Amino acid sequence: MITPIFLFLASSADQVAPKNRFLAATKDDGCVRIHESVKAITVDLNEKDKDHKIKYQVLLRAVKKNCTEDVHTLLTTKNADPNVSDESDDIYGDTPLTLAASEGYLEVVKALLEHKADVEKANNFGWTPLTLATSGGYLEVAKALLALKPDVNKANIYGDTPLILAAIRGHLNIAKALLEHKADVNKANDDGGRTPLIEAADGGYLDIVKELLKRKADVEKVDDYGWTPLIYAASGGYLDIAKELLKRNADVDKANNGGSTPLIFAARGGYLDIVKELLKRNADVNKTSNDGDTALNWAAIRGYLDIVKELLKRNADVEKTDNNGRTPLIWAAIGEHLKVLKELLKYGADVNKANNNGDTPLIFAARGGYSDIAKDLLEHGACVNKKNENGKKALALATVNGNGNVMKVLNEWGVQARFNALMLAVWHGRFKVFFKLLLDLILFRC
Repeated sequence: MITPIFLFLASSADQVAPKNRFLAATKDDGCVRIHESVKAITVDLNEKDKDHKIKYQVLLRAVKKNCTEDVHTLLTTKNADPNVSDESDDIYGDTPLTLAASEGYLEVVKALLEHKADVEKANNFGWTPLTLATSGGYLEVAKALLALKPDVNKANIYGDTPLILAAIRGHLNIAKALLEHKADVNKANDDGGRTPLIEAADGGYLDIVKELLKRKADVEKVDDYGWTPLIYAASGGYLDIAKELLKRNADVDKANNGGSTPLIFAARGGYLDIVKELLKRNADVNKTSNDGDTALNWAAIRGYLDIVKELLKRNADVEKTDNNGRTPLIWAAIGEHLKVLKELLKYGADVNKANNNGDTPLIFAARGGYSDIAKDLLEHGACVNKKNENGKKALALATVNGNGNVMKVLNEWGVQARFNALMLAVWHGRFKVFFKLLLDLILFRC
């Protein structure tokens, strides 16, 4: 005679392991098959095998299928242990409550809680029912758990608390519920030292940022890399979040471990509105990163003309170099950003200033094959005969790289072309350029 429990796990026609038989039998039949089998159970569901593991994990199977009625039956009339761990799964080790919470099965959660399921018991990765419900965005499940006053700051193995997870996922109402139950607004995780405010700012969740700030979240607390919430807002292009943080007196110039400020990140990302907002708050326009990069450097690198104009209006240093001696003008030439190059020249950028290897903007234009850039540089006094540290002139580099268009521009840079450039300089009132071109022409220097 077949023990009734095995009616639940398998059919006699199947000659496979009981666990596999159960999975096959319930895959399509769901709660109907489980319900029929549960009524026939006569064995002790808490009996352990020779390895001291629960022999019949019927409750876990009913929970997985969201079979609320059968969960009730198993708990009330079959004395199933509500805190049994899933010993068939050596990885996660979930309990019935962690499983139900992770799927948002509210009625199953209530049934388990009524039968004293341990609200604090976590799976093998430290995920409690509350962290799982929060991560999944199951507000009513979270509320049911919070009613039993669990440790609201208990973290998983990565140090993520329920509030951090709510901030990561953008679950505003769950965040509010957690805060009502005294969740630590400034507790950071172990994987990067990220606080709820940092996670919300990084994710662009304005409403959660506001809620956290209302609860006195620390706007200056940084992660392990020195990133502030304001840096995350600036780098992500979240203007409204940046404004909220600045209203709470976030340090506009506080840099990360690499020395990059919110302004540098905003310029790097092309976020003009954030650049304007930071400058309005008196951000240091010339502050450099550890690599020597400024906001203007990044705007020139990426070709963001409007940001370049805004920074120059705020007295950005047009000659400031990075650690390799590259000026914003060199970066504009490298990137073939002609409009940016013209704007920098308008503000008096030194057309012949070279990097640490002696490469001028014209040499970079020649190497890259950018004839329009080369022509504009020449018209602003670039020296065609200037050599780099390897003794190479622009023409030689254009030739080596097969850039015939630049070779033509450089070869045609004779007396007539220089005279035309002189006239253009006078016409546009650029007398500094005019006198430099004139002196070069008279002395045959460039």
